[in-house]
Amino acid sequence: LNNRSVAKWAGPLNYAIYEGEMLNKSGLSTKTPIKKDTTSAISFESAYGIKPRNFTLHFMGKLSIAEAGIYQFDLDYGGRSRLFVDGKELRFL
Repeated sequence: LNNRSVAKWAGPLNYAIYEGEMLNKSGLSTKTPIKKDTTSAISFESAYGIKPRNFTLHFMGKLSIAEAGIYQFDLDYGGRSRLFVDGKELRFL
């Protein structure tokens, strides 16, 4: 998600990469990340160079939305992906 006029990142956008597939956020609390950093956009490119084939890429940040309305989120990834907002999983149509 890149910054657009309708929504901007409020503060840093952090990410952590964990070896193995986590099916829920609670599984992350027992794992040590193999990489942690800050980025300007949610992107698979943050995982460039990671050796394990099976990994979890977890982004954390605050999105500032200027006005109420309907917003579209898109996930474009060849494997499994899930999106949570305020701790709730979004279901895609």
